[in-house]
Amino acid sequence: MQPRERLLLALDHKEADRVPIDLGAGIACSINVAAYGNLKAHLGLNTLTTVSNRFSQIANLEEEVLHRFGVDVRALRPGAIGAGEPSTWPDSWEGDADEWGVIWAKRPYGQPYEVDSPLWRGEPTLADLRRCPWPDPKAGVDPGQLRQKARRWREETDYGLVLSLSYYPFTQSHLLRGLANWLMDLAGNRPFAEALLDAVTDVLVARLDHVLGAVGDLVDVVGWGDDLSHQHGPMISRDMYRGIVRPRYRRVMDAIKRGTAAKAYFHTCGSVYWLVPELIDLGIDILNPVQVSAAEMDDTARLKREFGRDICFWGGGCNSQSVLPLGTPLQVREEVRRRVGDLAPGGGFVFAPVHIIQSEVPPENVVAMFEAALEFGGYGAVSR
Repeated sequence: MQPRERLLLALDHKEADRVPIDLGAGIACSINVAAYGNLKAHLGLNTLTTVSNRFSQIANLEEEVLHRFGVDVRALRPGAIGAGEPSTWPDSWEGDADEWGVIWAKRPYGQPYEVDSPLWRGEPTLADLRRCPWPDPKAGVDPGQLRQKARRWREETDYGLVLSLSYYPFTQSHLLRGLANWLMDLAGNRPFAEALLDAVTDVLVARLDHVLGAVGDLVDVVGWGDDLSHQHGPMISRDMYRGIVRPRYRRVMDAIKRGTAAKAYFHTCGSVYWLVPELIDLGIDILNPVQVSAAEMDDTARLKREFGRDICFWGGGCNSQSVLPLGTPLQVREEVRRRVGDLAPGGGFVFAPVHIIQSEVPPENVVAMFEAALEFGGYGAVSR
């Protein structure tokens, strides 16, 4: 069976020959540049590592590695606003303001950049919002070049194609304000919070229209997302989500639906059991990740039983906080066996790590994870 056919069957909640596998196409299902360098050395590859997203320090992945692990999907990345161009690693960029005006600071090589200073501290006003020079939503994206790249993938390969976007209305707002200030805005200055969310969403929707106008008919999945929870539960109440956040998400989803027939993939980390029904109601097709180390997320059989008919799960194949960095290859194998056994039956599951594979993960464990995905990914294989 061809990779794209395998992916589309899974996303239609049907069983193919095996579970489709992702590394690097989903928004957060990739690998840190330092971990990737270690992995390539382990595999005997001596090639230059480049960075696909400077701030997250995610590696560009070579076809040889993707073939080695049976990866069924490829990423089409027009780039996050302000994320910078791909660069060699170690990155020589010393830190500066991005297109939103947020100042980032470089950390030791291979580690993600951190926000050094948000755009607005203190108590900005609605007038400040009106005066703000927002990013150009068309910057850095040549529609013709993007379409040419997507068409080449579609015509010359059999892989599923994921339009991987870094669109985070809630998170971008807290990057502009700082998280503590942003949460206080939501609780105590709702007019400003809503105006900021609207301004950010305006930019993101305009960029989405621009990108989908070029490739909406060529991609299989459109990935976007936001982070509304931490490890132990939600950052905001359900009422606040419904009153403030959901209307802006609806605008993004409307842009996706008018621009493409592709499946909508939503990345949101942490303890998101509370949010899954809301995402289903919004029309989201795919949840990424299943962060099995977070509260209410470890029981993957329960998640499949309660939500598996209405939403697909992408990621969650191996606990990336404990088992993957700290376990043995045998423990990794058994973790993969459990998660595939819970999430794969009936389709609706794409195997991937929970989140970005970090620098401390032994390359032997990365190999064990994907070898186990291939071993147990055949439907019914876990029970044998």
